[in-house]
Amino acid sequence: MAAPWPFRAHRQRRHHRLGGAAWTTLAGNDVSLESRYFPDDPRLLPDTQAELGVPLMVEDRVLGVLDVQARELNAFTSEDLFILTALADQIAVAIEDTRLYQAAKDEAAISSALLDVANAMARPYRVPEMANTVARLTPSLAGVDRCTVMIWDHEQATYEVLASQCQPSARHVKPVQTGLRVAARDFPLLDQVCRERRPLWVEDVSADDLVPPEIVRRYGMQAILGVPLIVQNEVLGVLLVDEVDAPHIFSSRQVEMVRGVASQLAVAIESARLALQETERARMGEELRVAHEIQASFLPEASPSLPGYDIAHVWLAAREVAGDFFDFIPLTARRLGLVIADVSDKGVPAALFMALARILMRVIAADRRSPARVLRRVNELLLENSRSDMFITLWYGVLDPVQHDLLFANAGHNPPLLLSAATGKIRLLRKHGLILGILPAVALEDDRVALAPGDILILYTDGVTDAINLGEESFEMTRLQDVVLAHQTQSAAAIAEAIKAAVREFVGSAPQFDDLTLIVVKRLI
Repeated sequence: MAAPWPFRAHRQRRHHRLGGAAWTTLAGNDVSLESRYFPDDPRLLPDTQAELGVPLMVEDRVLGVLDVQARELNAFTSEDLFILTALADQIAVAIEDTRLYQAAKDEAAISSALLDVANAMARPYRVPEMANTVARLTPSLAGVDRCTVMIWDHEQATYEVLASQCQPSARHVKPVQTGLRVAARDFPLLDQVCRERRPLWVEDVSADDLVPPEIVRRYGMQAILGVPLIVQNEVLGVLLVDEVDAPHIFSSRQVEMVRGVASQLAVAIESARLALQETERARMGEELRVAHEIQASFLPEASPSLPGYDIAHVWLAAREVAGDFFDFIPLTARRLGLVIADVSDKGVPAALFMALARILMRVIAADRRSPARVLRRVNELLLENSRSDMFITLWYGVLDPVQHDLLFANAGHNPPLLLSAATGKIRLLRKHGLILGILPAVALEDDRVALAPGDILILYTDGVTDAINLGEESFEMTRLQDVVLAHQTQSAAAIAEAIKAAVREFVGSAPQFDDLTLIVVKRLI
């Protein structure tokens, strides 16, 4: 059975000691008359007739008994009592001074040892290196045969041996195998130490079932002490020390030493983990910053200039790297390709998928006049070249500034808005087909609309209409239409900025959940 620290105190009672019976001075000038006297005690002098016991006391604490015996009846006088009492006082003070000195010496030794451990771990070690340093220093510092560091793995619900070292003088002792994993249920002592969050020890493992028998046999453990590695109320693992030669009761000094080392190791492990996380965050932040710059370089810096048309755009990424993208593709006969798309995922994977789709669009659109045929071919190549399960909604239109018409196809994207300057009404270009990147064959058809002077085309992603405020309301299509109607006499750039401002005002302090992308095309003459 594991014993907690502080250890159970066992006082060995010597029943013949009269002075210890009530922790007061007692004299028995005829021990045969004393019921508290045991004549068969082998520690008595032969033929004892009289006994005098004086307690050794410091303040209210009893340290022991000064006991004298005589072979004659009535051997002790009041003078003897006076002398023994004075002597007992001196002995008690001497014992207490010795104890205090030893305690101070032990405390200094513990502090010095812990300082050695702290200095050894002051370097920027990784966690396994720190664990190995502690496992190497602890056996000599604590006077034990072996030290083993076991870390708790939450995902696998096991304790893993991170490091194990032995006392240099204990050549017959071997370290516990690094990387060894033990399930919590198979090593009850570890589980109990972590659950109770305090040091526990087993004096004789052969008489207990808290340590797995196979580990006892393999490594010769006889006595074992476990101390939890705790930081901010989180248990990281257990620091184990053990003896192999014989059952052993660990002293309070050993427990304090191991507990101090465990505390330092736990803090060092947590600090190393936090430093590693911070380094990883910084690295990821830098990678995302570079990825954002690369992605932005793929997108048009400025809207194109097209005779008779005013064109503007807005692109706001919800993260460092977006899944939305847009493009303006110069085509033959002064025609302009308009692209707006939204990848199903977010972050770097979506950005890479977006880059692939953009490149394919530019290459394929150059030699095909039909937007539907372009999208079908892009879909085929996406399926051939992508190993992800992502998909993409994509709208592609070809604007002819001579005929003033728009030929387009829609692969599952949000329907564009078309405001008629003649009627002042907005209609949705609803014709669309399946999204790209899922099925090898998608049914897509071209559609065509004419653009009259003053007509306004709004292309957008769901980051506009699905924007959510703190009340969990969506911006929705009606608000988008209201903004377009309210600013229809303004430039394309002013309309785009008005939509962006309206979305931001609506969302308020709620975080931007999705990318926001807009293209505004207005026919001037």
